[in-house]
Amino acid sequence: MADLETPIDDADPVWAQLFADPAEVRRLDWGRTFARFKAGAAVRALVTPPRVEDWLRHGNLRYPQFSVSNAGQAVPPTAYTRTVVFGTHQATGHADPERVAARVRSGDTLVFTMPELWDGPVRRFSRELGRALAADVRTYAYLTAPDEYGSRPHRDESELFIVQAAGSKRWELYDVPEGDDWSIGPMADPGEPTEVLDLNAGEALHLPLGIGHRARAGAAGSLHLTISAAVPAFREVVRAWAAEVAGALPRNARLPIRPERRRAAVEDILRGLAAEAGHGDAAALLAAVTPRHDEPGDLRLLPKDARTLPEDARTPRTPPTQPPR
Repeated sequence: MADLETPIDDADPVWAQLFADPAEVRRLDWGRTFARFKAGAAVRALVTPPRVEDWLRHGNLRYPQFSVSNAGQAVPPTAYTRTVVFGTHQATGHADPERVAARVRSGDTLVFTMPELWDGPVRRFSRELGRALAADVRTYAYLTAPDEYGSRPHRDESELFIVQAAGSKRWELYDVPEGDDWSIGPMADPGEPTEVLDLNAGEALHLPLGIGHRARAGAAGSLHLTISAAVPAFREVVRAWAAEVAGALPRNARLPIRPERRRAAVEDILRGLAAEAGHGDAAALLAAVTPRHDEPGDLRLLPKDARTLPEDARTPRTPPTQPPR
């Protein structure tokens, strides 16, 4: 596993959103051990029970923007979605708030996947954190029924920040594996957790890359936000370099038609690649694998003069006492 160090200065404004005390970012042991901390008010405001209800009722969400599972097993979308009619068109997979709520009350977990794609405040926070870490940041919100597990023990391929928004959850953690002999996803034989801790509303947790985990909601249920920050992997760098080199090769060049001559041709290619590797542009490769977090541009849907309301349109008018004729 790569030796990770704190990559940024705690003066970056995004840490004041995530941490109640931004200086705590300095004690994170990236890639090694977990840390718990008090969450900042800004990140706590991103996912709240009223916002979740608003997403369900008015967000026009469709599967798989949200989903329902039971202890990590997917529930068929037809059990909690509906078809909405728009004129002559039918759109399936829309959230059915009452059916979703019934599923959660029966013991299921409601999951919102990547709300940064459709919620402005979550998008802005994710973009700022992604820019600070030069990482791919994605978010997930989990609403879990009382005393239920939201997933099976598993490992993730990114650094995680867990923000407890409401209720509580008991986290079962498993050591980060030594070396590279582990895989993301469900753990086949997790054994006993090496650490068990309770996270209450307003608290947060940093989980390093690869640490095994699962969580069980407390007696009042749980709502939490998971923030995933994935930095580029070594293999991504190699793939980017290979794509650049391959693009420079003659498009229609082939190995010799005679099979006995092909090994020598491959050896020539490898010698050329070795020479090319010593002259690679590290800055260009880094740019190729680093996610971009540019500010969205103005769509310019209207001419500039039409974007500002005239003065008389800004002042509410007293409605007429008689309907117009």
